[in-house]
Amino acid sequence: MDKLKVWIAIKMANRRQYGHKLINLSDLLKWVPSHLRGEAKRCIEELCKEGFLNKRPGVQGEFRYSLRIDKKREIDKLIEEER
Repeated sequence: MDKLKVWIAIKMANRRQYGHKLINLSDLLKWVPSHLRGEAKRCIEELCKEGFLNKRPGVQGEFRYSLRIDKKREIDKLIEEER
């Protein structure tokens, strides 16, 4: 798996962004260095397609994201492999 995808999952897991605890895309991208933000958007969409992230509509057309609670064991396994 791409290192940036794992890094995003680690950051969200450390902040307990599971289930109904959603974060706006703009706030999520603030965690990423500015030169990697385009790549981060692609990684976030791929994480959604792979089933690791929930994607919900937010205010003013901006989407909100959270980690899927039913994938917590797989996410924890990815984090342990990375460390």
